[in-house]
Amino acid sequence: IHNASSRRNKPFVAVNCAALPESLLESELFGYERGAFTGARQSGKKGLFEQANGGTIFLDEIGELHPMQMNKLLKVLEDRKVMLDSAYYSESNRNIPRHIHDIFKNGLPADFRLVAATTRRPEELPPALRSRCMEINFRALTAEETAPIARNAAKNAGYQLEEGCDQLIGRYSPGGRDAANLVQVGAGLAHNEHRDCITLKDIQYVLRTGNYTHRPDHTVCGGWHVGRVN
Repeated sequence: IHNASSRRNKPFVAVNCAALPESLLESELFGYERGAFTGARQSGKKGLFEQANGGTIFLDEIGELHPMQMNKLLKVLEDRKVMLDSAYYSESNRNIPRHIHDIFKNGLPADFRLVAATTRRPEELPPALRSRCMEINFRALTAEETAPIARNAAKNAGYQLEEGCDQLIGRYSPGGRDAANLVQVGAGLAHNEHRDCITLKDIQYVLRTGNYTHRPDHTVCGGWHVGRVN
């Protein structure tokens, strides 16, 4: 999306919202000014919103944001600027440098395109955020699409897959991550027996002990048929 847009030559900033503690995430996204705390003429930390100005920011696992942070994000999207707040800042404090006063009064530029991803249901996100975005929902991968992922996962781990393993994994994996996990456990079995090949027996053992569910093979047939129940 970024590379196909008019912003392609501007910054692209990515952050995993689930990988940062809530207290740290706020300063990472919005930044801060040291002068607001000490009165010293030191530049503060640029927030990711400010860094993405003119470009694109990708918020992975946006559903993990705290509701207060979500509300602040909505304000940034609406105003296209970041407004800093601090319990230590006072407009009447003459010891605080003029440029710090200007930042707190006028904000910092944050005109970016937001791209976000989440595994949560759409209705779990604030309606105000959803109304500002175009929603794209992804279907589960087919068995034929998952099989190559299993082969690549085995290759990257330094193992071979016995013929038929990739199709078997595909029939039990709705996504690429599931396929990679199956290969990883199968590789552990092969490693314990000093083998460089993951066999069908390995995968069958993993499926059996992990209680994996087979993909449904049949679809509902159209029309009415005597003696057939869907």
